[in-house]
Amino acid sequence: QVEHLLGNRALLPSLTAPPMAESSESGGLIVFNGAMVDVGSMMTKLDKSEKAREEIEQKLIMLDAKMDEDTKAMGSMEQANKALSKELEEVKGTLGLTQETLKTTEELKTTYHRQINTCAGSLTSAVKELLATLGK
Repeated sequence: QVEHLLGNRALLPSLTAPPMAESSESGGLIVFNGAMVDVGSMMTKLDKSEKAREEIEQKLIMLDAKMDEDTKAMGSMEQANKALSKELEEVKGTLGLTQETLKTTEELKTTYHRQINTCAGSLTSAVKELLATLGK
């Protein structure tokens, strides 16, 4: 097949056909462009590099899947954070109202205690006067 492509060039004395991969094989070694090449060693290296490439591809696929999971987890965490922040603001508002109510209630309690103490003192005085009057 290769000979047909080159045509008559190999037969011409002034032109030489470009050297193709010469295949003078001896124990897995071939001569290529004037250098001895160990085909078995090259095939072993090629297999190793192909396996390494496949492993790297698998790791990339796993890392992509992990990154997608992490992105989803971050999204749900952000939503939870927003919900919790909103709830915190509501609780702070409720706490403020509760503190105001507590302050008002404490003031009313103090006022009622004063009035009860005043009434108790007045009643005690009135009872003493009645007992003194009845005792005469």
